[in-house]
Amino acid sequence: MTRSVSSEINDLRSKYSGFIQSEKCMAIYVISFMITIPVVELISQFMGVMYGVSEYILMVFSIAGLFLCSLNLLMNKGKRHWSDFFFITLHIFMFLSLIFSQNMKSIQEAAFGDVEYPYDVIGYYCAMFAAFRMSSQKYRKAVISAFVGISIIQFTAGVFQTFDMRIMYPMWPQVGYNEFAIYGVTQNANYYFGMTVLFFGLLTSLFIFTEKKTLRIFFGVLLTVCTYCSANSMARLAWVGDTVIILFLFISLTIMIRKKRLENRYRKYMKHLLFSLVVILAGVILAMLNPNERPGLYYHLFKITQEGYDDPGELGSGRLRIWYFCLASVPKHWLTGIGFSNLEQCFTENPEYINYIQGRYKTPHAHNVYIHILATQGVFSLINYMTFLIISTVKAVKKIINTDDNKERILTWTFLAMFTGYAVASFFNCRISYIEFYFYIVIGLMNPIIAETKKGKVLCTR
Repeated sequence: MTRSVSSEINDLRSKYSGFIQSEKCMAIYVISFMITIPVVELISQFMGVMYGVSEYILMVFSIAGLFLCSLNLLMNKGKRHWSDFFFITLHIFMFLSLIFSQNMKSIQEAAFGDVEYPYDVIGYYCAMFAAFRMSSQKYRKAVISAFVGISIIQFTAGVFQTFDMRIMYPMWPQVGYNEFAIYGVTQNANYYFGMTVLFFGLLTSLFIFTEKKTLRIFFGVLLTVCTYCSANSMARLAWVGDTVIILFLFISLTIMIRKKRLENRYRKYMKHLLFSLVVILAGVILAMLNPNERPGLYYHLFKITQEGYDDPGELGSGRLRIWYFCLASVPKHWLTGIGFSNLEQCFTENPEYINYIQGRYKTPHAHNVYIHILATQGVFSLINYMTFLIISTVKAVKKIINTDDNKERILTWTFLAMFTGYAVASFFNCRISYIEFYFYIVIGLMNPIIAETKKGKVLCTR
């Protein structure tokens, strides 16, 4: 009897242990994480609830993710994957910057949802950890479907907002905001359009690589709507990211054509890319035909060509001045940074800051992810992060060139296009918790672990 009970317990333990380490479990976690935030934000707005709900969702998924990832690392006795090293080091540098922060109270003093919290960053890395363990094309395609679904929610809200039809106004309107600003179901236009760069990369790639004509038409419509929203935005980072994606796809396709790898297929892809430019142009024209006066291309073209900038530091909505103060703090706090989510001290401790009217440039965001990491977490943290991005890029490029599986190539190519656009837009973007984790998911999906499995349980990785 005792043996029977013990055997059943061991069977259950083996069953659940196998599920926790399975790709299916990772896919459920990642897709649930992705979908829950925009859906709950949308519902909460209809219910009249103030913004900030996403932070509680992030907290829940971060705790669940930390539990899931820790168990996987403990249970998996096989060879470690290169990404595991960065999963650990990214956490270490974040916690070091928090422990040695010049002002640990800064997180408590900040507006809720406007800065990163430790559990936010844990959520990024756990989502990435799970995405790295999704080698099955079936599950990665499911993530793509989730991205498309989320884009529909965000674009629908954005289109209505161009006609001043909105559920709630944003908590943090940007400079130049008026009644026709676009922010989807996020809290600021910059946040929204940082996310749409990922959507633009995804939809452009799907338009190019999809074989079925009906699906290509569907993705073309979504791409037109995406461009329409971007052309109506104040967020120039979206225009930069979108342009880089087009250039990346053009250059990469040109290289593949010259290598004569399935030349006819790549020539067809190039034709689709050129046609996608027509689709994108249609979105820009639709934006220009909208009679409502709103921020966007018109505003910035007028600002640059007619008004100009009295102070060069005002360029990019004051970004140059922000970067100056952030970089000026690095020599003093180079080792562990000025402190996790303590960026505002870069301004207040600088004697020059008092010379600027009403502390205009004081902000919790560097508006450049790389400078933000450098200033808040230190030199070694930025080196670690950049090394991680470079290794991820190189491995993805090698796979696109060398793999014999065209479906695998297309998936990697798609995620690399999303990654490239967002990585470049990050030179002007903020690290916003409920947007940034999408980027880390994409990083994992570019180079998933090739695993030997048995009944869904990972035996070894390489």
